[in-house]
Amino acid sequence: MAHVPAQYIKYKKVDFDSEIFSCLNLPFYIGGYSLGIWHWLFKDCRPLPLEINPPSIGVFALLEVIDSKFIKDGANSDAIDFIRALYISYYGRETALEVREWVQSGGKDKFKFEDKSTWLPWDFKLSLFSDKIHAEKISVEEIVNFRAFLIENTFNGYEMIPDSGQGTYLPYLFGAETLASVSMLAGKLNIPYEDVIWNVPLCLCGHIAACEAKRNGVRGVERPKDKEDIKLQFKLANERESKGQLHPWQIAEPDNANFALSEKQIQARPEIKKEFTAILKAHLRAKRAKAQEVKHA
Repeated sequence: MAHVPAQYIKYKKVDFDSEIFSCLNLPFYIGGYSLGIWHWLFKDCRPLPLEINPPSIGVFALLEVIDSKFIKDGANSDAIDFIRALYISYYGRETALEVREWVQSGGKDKFKFEDKSTWLPWDFKLSLFSDKIHAEKISVEEIVNFRAFLIENTFNGYEMIPDSGQGTYLPYLFGAETLASVSMLAGKLNIPYEDVIWNVPLCLCGHIAACEAKRNGVRGVERPKDKEDIKLQFKLANERESKGQLHPWQIAEPDNANFALSEKQIQARPEIKKEFTAILKAHLRAKRAKAQEVKHA
């Protein structure tokens, strides 16, 4: 397989503005609900939007416990998956006991939307919540944006930390081990650990973890490369080698020992050796001329 230098692969695209807003704990607004007769009498008649804070580790732990399809496979999730995710994201810690009761009572296996005899108390509460916020009026675009708000920037900081390669098996990504690790930030932030779990954006926790890793001497803490571009660049590089063509980095830096011709390139087109030698000589002449200019400047 061809080698592709890291500088020739794009970094993963990041919405830096939204990432900053998540770290600042700025909310996302979706849907709307009324406050009853007093809202209609003393305010305008428009429903108030739900204010959703950037997700914390506690919110993601609950979403994982219910096996949220909205998070795992948004394209194939249904309305109740969305309502569950929205309810947990909105109420946070307040819904923890309800989720525990639902899970321990077999809610994940029992629930069938069309058969109310399978519903548990939390399912009925979710139905009332859906009516209260006029869920039927929430657009597909709003739902897509809400899911993006939950997952797109949340793990950016953690993605900057290189994989240790230890391959430890964890049944839950946001299980006790992760909760304990994130809770250690309580001492650094001088706040109760419950606040870290429920009130500190996971996006910020990830960037703090990346800063800690860099401070502790972990090498390679940086923004990750784009996975799709990695595949593309390796595909293009292999195609060039099979045709006996030069790589862009061989043309740009022919004097770099790491960018020497491969056997595959030479076998595919032996004349590439002369082509590469000519480029190398021209490159070295240009470097010498530039060095002379600097010397006499």
